[in-house]
Amino acid sequence: MLLKDLSTGDLSRLLARTGIHLDTGAFTTRLQSTIPDLAGPLVDLYGDYAIDVVPAIDDFRVRIGRPRGWRHTFSQAGQVYIDGLPSFPPFPRNLVFPMLESAMNWCIAKDVLRYLTFHSAAVARDGRAMMLAGASGSGKSTLCAALAHSGWRLLSDELVLLRHDDGVIVANPRPISLKNEAIGLISELAPDAHVGPPHHGTAKGTIAFLRAPSTALQQVKVPARPELIIAPSFRPGASTELHEMGKAEGFMWLVENSVNYFSTMERGFDSLSALVDRCPVYRVFYSDLPEAVAALTELHQGLPRSDEAA
Repeated sequence: MLLKDLSTGDLSRLLARTGIHLDTGAFTTRLQSTIPDLAGPLVDLYGDYAIDVVPAIDDFRVRIGRPRGWRHTFSQAGQVYIDGLPSFPPFPRNLVFPMLESAMNWCIAKDVLRYLTFHSAAVARDGRAMMLAGASGSGKSTLCAALAHSGWRLLSDELVLLRHDDGVIVANPRPISLKNEAIGLISELAPDAHVGPPHHGTAKGTIAFLRAPSTALQQVKVPARPELIIAPSFRPGASTELHEMGKAEGFMWLVENSVNYFSTMERGFDSLSALVDRCPVYRVFYSDLPEAVAALTELHQGLPRSDEAA
């Protein structure tokens, strides 16, 4: 069953009662909410995702409702509960969808050790993946969105999951978070892309979410082997420049942008070492999206496949 098979009203009632089990590829989340404003954005941005409405084994349990305590009883505040415990401060209820996205990211970053997880986006072309690692504000989500609408398959935005056993990236595509000026840039670059309504007044300014392309969901169970790692940096007015890092510098860059490297201990070290041995790491400075997409596509296509290089 797909989420879009439910009407907004039926979804709202289900969320308020037993909830739904949302499958994003790598994870299944039991989602409940007594805030009716959540149903519309879910249908809009997750409509093509598989769900179940009967009991299932879930990776995470997320509930969104009113905060506990008399101070918030009559306010328009919402509260995220993860595994039954309040998480994050209460928030304005008009920001319910961005808070759901934050909660789902937090569940992955906080509890998952079976993957080496990076603060990164990832796309794939011809079965070969490219990671875009960097802090918030570096332009990685903007570049990821542009690539996902330029012949690349979206694997994930925000968090990349590297499987320890074989070093492949496991797909977990969800809506791409676009901030401030990036909303207009992507709408101009890909007019057929579906960008949801803007959410004003967040800690990062104005946020809108880009629906994951259908190609990402059609291949949601297909992993991809990383072949290239990019450290993007958006600089207004800059021409596109690519500079390869040394192996040691690239290793430390990825340590800084991993959310669970130290928790995975020896296994994480081995996985990260193998990743850096296999993949060149480039710093990319850009301002023009089509130019950056063309440069990265050319770089990626010119690399020998990892099996050929071996």
